[in-house]
Amino acid sequence: MHFSMRRPQLPPMTADLGVSTIRMLQLTTHNEAISIASEHHLGQEGPFDAEAHLHALEAAMPSLLANAPWNGRRMLICMPAPLVTMTQIKLGLNEDISSAVQARLPDLGPNPMIRTINLARSSQSATGARSLMCMIMPRDYVLRYVGVLHQNKVDIGGVFAPASMLIRAFRHVNRRDEDDTSATMYVNLGQAVTTVVFGHGAHLALARAIGVADLAQGPCDPQPATDREESSATSFSTTGGIMTAINRRTGKDAPTMPPIRSAAATSAPTELCDELRMCVRHHQSLFHETPVERIVFTGNGAKDAATCKAIAQSLQLPAQIGDPLARWRMNGEHAPCEDWSEHVRPEWTGIAGLAATALDEGTAS
Repeated sequence: MHFSMRRPQLPPMTADLGVSTIRMLQLTTHNEAISIASEHHLGQEGPFDAEAHLHALEAAMPSLLANAPWNGRRMLICMPAPLVTMTQIKLGLNEDISSAVQARLPDLGPNPMIRTINLARSSQSATGARSLMCMIMPRDYVLRYVGVLHQNKVDIGGVFAPASMLIRAFRHVNRRDEDDTSATMYVNLGQAVTTVVFGHGAHLALARAIGVADLAQGPCDPQPATDREESSATSFSTTGGIMTAINRRTGKDAPTMPPIRSAAATSAPTELCDELRMCVRHHQSLFHETPVERIVFTGNGAKDAATCKAIAQSLQLPAQIGDPLARWRMNGEHAPCEDWSEHVRPEWTGIAGLAATALDEGTAS
């Protein structure tokens, strides 16, 4: 019988460096609950300004770290969405990805940080050419953000893009092999940028950033958490009513993705809907064997159920509002507000993806 003498690894702090809000979270030692959750509104308005955002982060971080009993100094961070460029690139047989990115996107500066996803699995070129989806961050800005955190004696364990966090935040409800046969369209209605990600089960297949800013700022809570677990699933109807996609394993609503319930009529934002339809068509052109079965709305704009409903009806797809933190209970008093667990929190998707990443690390260690 093998006994390990190594002490359990402490869950790292996680920080979503959002455009207008910094959110931080840490799980308990055994990852079964949320130990601390904190947020700080930066007061940033108008177009995203990386310099102003860096200064705001530098001013806010000392109090964020001091105002809660964080365990350890290791942190995973998610970068602001406007700093991440997502694009599709076709490479020749012997073409280098770094050289190709710098030639096509010179404004990103020298030696950018690049993550690639192969899009050619269904149509590999006979010449050996590859089609890649790239998520790119300017290295100089990433290092400056890391430097600000180092000044506060924080050890950075990983730097991630928001698109990846959208998939990881809901990976626990897409664990079956059969889930890869259909696609979920995640639409993060954030400030300055709307991030669109297509997931095949728990795997990121395609992503795009749309320059359409926040569609809703109101504090509309779609459905209390205590009610949504008992609600029955209803199929989508283009004539109105409730829109939802059921959890195929249980035959009822997934607790992390409550349905969009009846809401006041509103008009769908035309520009964004046009862009989203183009995203769906592009996905289907690459993965025609993997149909898009539902939309999951996240981000601050997802707190307006009427807007989400209008977008979903425009795209003719079932839809839900994601609550990425529903898998964990709140253990303790360090929550952003009273009765925090009783609310749907789509704006915490980035931080939930980081927490899920930390959980995976702990399981593997």
